Amino acid sequence: MIQSLGSCAVTLLQRTFFNLKQQTVSVRTLRILCLTVLVSIKDYGNSSVKTWSFENAYPVKLIVSELSASKNEAVIETLELAYRRFELVS
Repeated sequence: MIQSLGSCAVTLLQRTFFNLKQQTVSVRTLRILCLTVLVSIKDYGNSSVKTWSFENAYPVKLIVSELSASKNEAVIETLELAYRRFELVS
């Protein structure tokens, strides 16, 4: 379970793109909203077993496994976060 606790400062990233055919340069600014995120492992009774807090976190990668109607498999979503600091809450 992932739960957001609120927002923090906005981080600005600059990426430069070069187009060699047209010899142009463009700079794009991306705004990323950082959050404090709690990640919990729950048992069958919905009680938290372990909880981590990630401060100033934002997603950098999302991977979803293949979905096939002919297979009897679970779909797994993987979310990779960048963060400033983390701590074990419980």
